[in-house]
Formats: sequence, C-alpha cells, structure tokens
Amino acid sequence: MRKPKPTLTSADDVRAMYAENWATEANALRERLIFLCESLAPARGRYEYLESRTAIGASKWKNVFIGRQMPTIEMLVAMCHYRRENALWLMTGTATKTPPLSADQAPSQAEWDRFIAHRAWIKERKAGGDQEG
Repeated sequence: MRKPKPTLTSADDVRAMYAENWATEANALRERLIFLCESLAPARGRYEYLESRTAIGASKWKNVFIGRQMPTIEMLVAMCHYRRENALWLMTGTATKTPPLSADQAPSQAEWDRFIAHRAWIKERKAGGDQEG
C-alpha cells in the first residue's frame, strides 16, 4: 500500500510558510526604510539627524541600520510623514501613478467615527473587566 503524499495543509507547515514570507517582507521593509532615511539624512551624523527630526533615539535608528532590530511603527510613520510621496512604496514595496487618495478612496468621516467609537467601547469593556477581577 502506498503512503499518501504529504501536503502543505498541516498547521505547522502553513505557519512555517507564513513565517518565512513575513520575514522576507519585513527585511524588505527595513531596506526600503533605510533607503529613504539615507536620502533624507546626511551620512555624517545620520542617526542624530533622524533623532532630531523624529524624537526616536539615535541608537534605535542605528540598530535598524545595522540589522539589530526591525523598524518600529513610529519609525515607519515618521518616514511616511517626511516622504509622503514614497509612503505607499515604503509600506508595500509597490508604487502607483495614481494621485493621492480622493474622497472615494478614503473611508467616510462617519465610518471612521464609528470605528473610533467602537475601539473606545472595546477599551472601556477591557478596563472594566480588569477592575472586576
């Protein structure tokens, strides 16, 4: 009797596949951030310059550049603000020639307000649950 061929459907195989893909994506994101930082900050005093512009410590910027840590959300947001024209490319690795978001591409103010209200409600519920315990 033949053994069935192994498939990639086990949870461990799927986790391993996603972990490898995310690690590749994360490294590519770090490289794109470094590229934009190098175009923004002078070579001499680069980390201090980035700290002065973002309030994120020079040592953290250095750690990203030398590969000790991945970029933080704060670093990514800061670079998106400084290089708005490159924000989509920074975050996704792809670019588009379309103009900035128009009203039909962004969520409506009502949708956004509902989302924020829901998040506040969840936060209240969690805080209330912590106090009861």
